[in-house]
Amino acid sequence: MAQKRAAGKPEERRRGGARQNPEGQLKKRVETRNTPGSRAQWKPGNMIYPVPAVLVTVADCEGNSNIITIAWTGTICTNPPMAYISVRPERYSYHMLRESGEFVINLATESMAYATDYCGVRSGRDGDKFAAAGLTRAPASRTAERPRVPPYSGE
Repeated sequence: MAQKRAAGKPEERRRGGARQNPEGQLKKRVETRNTPGSRAQWKPGNMIYPVPAVLVTVADCEGNSNIITIAWTGTICTNPPMAYISVRPERYSYHMLRESGEFVINLATESMAYATDYCGVRSGRDGDKFAAAGLTRAPASRTAERPRVPPYSGE
């Protein structure tokens, strides 16, 4: 028995499935494959929304530290606990991450919205973002060399 091919280009494959969207309506999901076979290729981008922004603190081996806002973060494994962040090589903090291999993920609260935004649009090359955003450095519990942000009073 012959199978029908998807309409369109011969290299496209379509797989459908019912999925319920947040409004409670059923929708037909269609995945388009750009290459023949079972391997799907996706355009680069964040495919999971919303992603919470976090404040990541880093320091190099000389003790210079910085704080950056990161939206690309998540869990790699729970046992042992591992997390990831994505930082472009041209960012000021990148060399600190490469040199030390350590970072601290600080969860931002609603009262930290200004500081989170500020640390995401300013570079540590231009000055001390901790001071400019009204944040305080505190030692991290497990990696004493990397700073963390203690609970924020919002003042």
